[in-house]
Amino acid sequence: MPPFPPCCGLIIVASRQPVPLQGIWVDVQVKGFVADVSATLKYKNKEEKAVEAVFVFPMDEDSAVYSFEATIEGKTIVADLQEKKQAHKTYDEAISQGKQAFLLEEDESSADIFSCSVGNLPPGQEAEVTLKYVRELPVEADGAVRFVLPAVLNPRYTPKDHDVSITATRPQVPIGEIPYTLSLNAQIQSVYGIAKIESNCNITPLEYTDSDRTSAKVSLAEGHKFERDLELLAYYTDVNKPSVTVEAGLGATNAAHESGQTPSGSIMAESVAMLSFYPSFPAGQEQSNCGEFIFLVDRSGSMEWSINSEPNAPQRIQSARETLVLLLKSLPLGCYFNIYGFGSHFEAFFPESVEYTQQSMEEAVKKVNEMDASFGGTEILQPLIKIYQTVGRAEHPRQLFVFTDGEVGNTKQVINKVQRNSKKHRCFTFGIGEGASTSLIKGMARAGSGTFEFITGKDRMQPKVLRALKCSLQPSVKDISLKWTLPSSVEAIVLSKVPTAIFHGQRSIVYAQLKGKVENEADGEVCLQYNFKDEIIKNDLRFPLKVQNAERPAIHRLAAKTLISELEHGTESLSEDVKKKILETSLQSGVVSSLTAYVAVNKDTKTRVEGPPMRRDVPAPGMLFSLDMCDLFCYELKFGLHFCSSEIWMIMAVGILVILLALDGSCRSGYANRVCLVIDIPWRLLLRDDLLSQGPFFYPALESLVLWPGCDEPGGGSPKRSVQPGSCSPDTSDSECDGMAYEGGSCSPETSDSECDGMAYEGGGRSSKRRKAQRSCSPETSDSECDGMAYEGGLCSSGTSDSESDGKAYEGVEQPSPPVQKETPALVRLITVQNADGSWKLTPEISAVLGISEEDIKTGNPDQNVEVSVWVTVLAVIWLHTICVDQREEWELLEGKSVSWVKAKAGSSLGKFVRAGNELLKSSVEPKVFGL
Repeated sequence: MPPFPPCCGLIIVASRQPVPLQGIWVDVQVKGFVADVSATLKYKNKEEKAVEAVFVFPMDEDSAVYSFEATIEGKTIVADLQEKKQAHKTYDEAISQGKQAFLLEEDESSADIFSCSVGNLPPGQEAEVTLKYVRELPVEADGAVRFVLPAVLNPRYTPKDHDVSITATRPQVPIGEIPYTLSLNAQIQSVYGIAKIESNCNITPLEYTDSDRTSAKVSLAEGHKFERDLELLAYYTDVNKPSVTVEAGLGATNAAHESGQTPSGSIMAESVAMLSFYPSFPAGQEQSNCGEFIFLVDRSGSMEWSINSEPNAPQRIQSARETLVLLLKSLPLGCYFNIYGFGSHFEAFFPESVEYTQQSMEEAVKKVNEMDASFGGTEILQPLIKIYQTVGRAEHPRQLFVFTDGEVGNTKQVINKVQRNSKKHRCFTFGIGEGASTSLIKGMARAGSGTFEFITGKDRMQPKVLRALKCSLQPSVKDISLKWTLPSSVEAIVLSKVPTAIFHGQRSIVYAQLKGKVENEADGEVCLQYNFKDEIIKNDLRFPLKVQNAERPAIHRLAAKTLISELEHGTESLSEDVKKKILETSLQSGVVSSLTAYVAVNKDTKTRVEGPPMRRDVPAPGMLFSLDMCDLFCYELKFGLHFCSSEIWMIMAVGILVILLALDGSCRSGYANRVCLVIDIPWRLLLRDDLLSQGPFFYPALESLVLWPGCDEPGGGSPKRSVQPGSCSPDTSDSECDGMAYEGGSCSPETSDSECDGMAYEGGGRSSKRRKAQRSCSPETSDSECDGMAYEGGLCSSGTSDSESDGKAYEGVEQPSPPVQKETPALVRLITVQNADGSWKLTPEISAVLGISEEDIKTGNPDQNVEVSVWVTVLAVIWLHTICVDQREEWELLEGKSVSWVKAKAGSSLGKFVRAGNELLKSSVEPKVFGL
């Protein structure tokens, strides 16, 4: 395949070449809140030459990869963890010597991207590689312990002057066409008991493996295609309990055996404790009405895509719009706010944050409803810089909310920027859709002392965002510290940072090394202490110090990963001392870092490979592809272009390049048709920020294009001919001109229709007996007329609008059905008409939601001397508690405003209003809801 321009951000559609990866087998062992995972990848070379198979895949930011081994020719080779440059050297030397070699490494740009290389796999040869990792499991709001095996890794936008992301050249195939399968077995254990296990994929029925239901297992259904993130939700009988897990050290001898080093006194040699706190605050604490709330919303092209691969799933930008409206309605009176949209550029709703009033809220809601995903690439750094340069208000602590699909290539720079400004604000982040970068979303939140959430599968964004808003309204916790009570012979060394932020009911995890000798059955105690609104609060945990040796030291590895991550994200991460500490911790624990990689070499290779192997990139599922590009363009291509404006040629040329680069060996046998494709399609299907990081750079790349038809023989794909400019003119015959380029230019206003048909700019060919189905767009055609035009077999007619055109098929190729327009939920309609102070006026909209006519509402008012808005607001609150009780988390904050407003306005009549409201709505809401 032709090389990429250095700044290119293209997605490469996977070719039809044989894929060496045959299947993935995963074993998951969950113990409480920790998952230990073993994943085996099976390869087979079905080609006639040796190959190098490269598989780029996503991995959660917090995963501690601690083992890598390969099995080939009946022999298992355990990989060594080496300094990354040395590992590359070891691998390259082995490949050049014809030996089989294997490499596993974390990507330079982000800790949630890994690549596995299997080098010099001879024809017909099979090989297996197994990697192992551990990770903490988060607890969802409904109490579910969540395990995710990520599959989707969308291309990440690379800003100018940055190295192109490895995700940009990673092959992708449409959902449903993954050529390898996934098998998974999960064993779950919990001392609290297991109530149920749910999944977004087909799994076998839950099978308990002991009588007290503390252990159970499930498996994936056979033949599962690994084309979407796999999620397991384990519901324990009780989860929100503080706990301490102490894991015995391996000792110098065992630790050396485990990691290949001799780490006397290292992190692996001593006992390690995992402390899980669930801080709580005194009941009845009121939330703050102060604050500056800044909402930073991704409006890049990729936000137009669905949240998940389910049919009729909502668009990311649509979900973001609905959530922003809910947030705006939930803000407290007296605060300040602003909303930024970002993409290749950014813009703010207001020049600076404005006070939250009825007028400013209405203006913001109107702008939110007009938001679309049309801002190009995902440039998040520049708006952050602008926000941090804006002076805040001392009496209104700044709270930053970031909504993004996380597809950026400069993750570390963004996190560093948040880190440097951490004292000025708190940062709450939301990763939208499958494939959102866990490194970006978690890294920004941790750097900004906030919380993070991921919205995937069938998750609703609103409850997760409102939960974060409640956290932001909580007054800051100060003077957080750990106090230890231990025997004199034992010392506690905290490996991870003491929490910098504590939120009510949210788990906080701390790792500590326990050094020294434990006598008899001694206990230890640790206290998490903090100051909340001038009150000292203590959370005490008592635990035994004498523990058994661990067969698989998961807690040690998680502690090592936490330490490594904090060093890598710290302000001194580039210093030599910190790098030395990262390298030392990684090598001693066996946990991969940004400075290390696993490498294995088969020194007993029976058959040496002569010459360099053919590289084969393993394809992965692409959320961005719903069309079969091969079916669209697997022909002997001759392009005829018509241009509607002087600028459009550049867009057309980019599209052609995308298609040509996609066709390397991608054709199925049997496609030998000679057709002329006239490029007049909705380019929004191709030209998104996910496909292109820049535009004009393609111009010089078009000086010499190569056609890759590959249709003459099955499995073809060699270049058939080069297209050089200056070889075709209007006087050249069809047979001579086929495949040639017109002399450096496009058809112009002076060129006749007959001459212009089929001409192209630098690399287009003339058409072969092309017939027009409609009048072509020309330089004289208006944009509105031209947008819908198409040629024979085209996408739309001259009367077709953009919205209609985008969904039409080309040459009978089936397009996905447009999303079904769903009726706006009643809750959303109710919230939309609420006022900033929490009240509702009597309007046709509120009447429709309540299901009662305006006249009946007026008649039912028990106190005509009080304004009708009080009565309507009481009815709205009763309706919420009656109809939407399951969505309480979404409306709890705005209901609080409503109740406060009603109590101030209704006075002694409030009880009368509540009784009358219950009678009218046939409800039984308790008066205590209104503070009675």
